[in-house]
Amino acid sequence: MLKQDYILRMIEQLAQAVGRLMARVRTEDPAVVRQELDEALKDLTGLSFDVLDSLPLPAVLSILDSHSEPNPARILAIAECSFVRAQLADATGHADTALRARVTALTLYLEALTLFRHEAVAPAQKRAEGLISDLETVDLPQETVLRLFRFRAATGRFADAENALFELLERDLASPNAIGEGQAFYRRLLTLDDAELEAGNLPRDEVIDGLAELEAASIGD
Repeated sequence: MLKQDYILRMIEQLAQAVGRLMARVRTEDPAVVRQELDEALKDLTGLSFDVLDSLPLPAVLSILDSHSEPNPARILAIAECSFVRAQLADATGHADTALRARVTALTLYLEALTLFRHEAVAPAQKRAEGLISDLETVDLPQETVLRLFRFRAATGRFADAENALFELLERDLASPNAIGEGQAFYRRLLTLDDAELEAGNLPRDEVIDGLAELEAASIGD
């Protein structure tokens, strides 16, 4: 098991590197900042943007999940570097690169923040929430919406989690595994008291209805 102090040291190192780069995005030569961003990514994660750009998002996630235990600090490092890269692409007029980097950043922020909860990741969570708002009109990939569901469920925003889950269903993106996760989500909520459900804006009767709908969808498949 990765120790919390090890993860926190990595996050502190990451925050310092990213903070320096973010401050320089709009004031220095983009080529220089891009080179330093690439070097920071390699130092922190062992990966490069050339590798990330060559892979679809599911493959990137597969690489990060290939170890016996995912490292949330490593995932967060790629998210933060992708966030800076999006700003750099904006500054140089590369809108397509900026959008891809934002989607990658959001997906990996959600993954890391679901795996690791601590006050040290509060700035990253704030950036993730900003990206959720910025990308509200974008048709996000299945991988991103699924992680949004998991993140909202883990942080007690149950109605928002349900919205993400049913977005998957409405867009016919939900795999049997995702439907299974949804059923487990509702069953876990049924073990909570009414006050906790109300705090998450999802009262018990709606939990029961949601579970019944997913069970019917599972039978239909």
